[in-house]
Amino acid sequence: MSTPTITIDPAITEHNYARASADHDRGSWQHEIALADDGRVYVDTIYGGGMPGAVWNGRHLSLCRVPDGTADVSPLLRYLATPRTRARMGEILECLTVEWDGSNHRGRLDEHGVDLLVWLCDDLRGVCDRLPCYWNVADYMMDSDPLDAVQLAHDPDGEARLVSDALVYDDVYLDVDDVARYLADVREHNCTECGEHHDDCVCDEGVSRD
Repeated sequence: MSTPTITIDPAITEHNYARASADHDRGSWQHEIALADDGRVYVDTIYGGGMPGAVWNGRHLSLCRVPDGTADVSPLLRYLATPRTRARMGEILECLTVEWDGSNHRGRLDEHGVDLLVWLCDDLRGVCDRLPCYWNVADYMMDSDPLDAVQLAHDPDGEARLVSDALVYDDVYLDVDDVARYLADVREHNCTECGEHHDDCVCDEGVSRD
């Protein structure tokens, strides 16, 4: 049987690796990068300790898990696309046997294939460990002057400025949706005179709103 051609599913580049910022459930979601028996490398979002059914059955092979909230997966995508990595994935598939057991198609790697897969997964895990993740916006702004957040909240370009400045000046990634929620909360609850939350504000504006 000829070795399948290794192809990278385009959906990998469009996938939302920052899912937690929308679901408020950071840490529970993971993004499984897997190698299918037909040579396709794809991503599947999983919750908790789960895994895609085809990976469970051994027909598809788990390569790595991208942490939820990852800001930039391009280093991983470049690694997957290199001729060396593609060749290694092809070698692994040559060691994979898929058979019907009466209920499911189940895959089995021979000993050499297991060794190759372990080697590749170790490499990919090292790449994933170095991927930048989004910061929590409130944590990033914690040491800032409260008025800075208020000024950004009332600036029509405040969201874009905060995201851009964090990356340019501090090398910190902030999720746009997370920033929008944070600034909306500041607009609603923080005093424009002192910048403090109205519950803690002692100026006239804060008092008048209590």
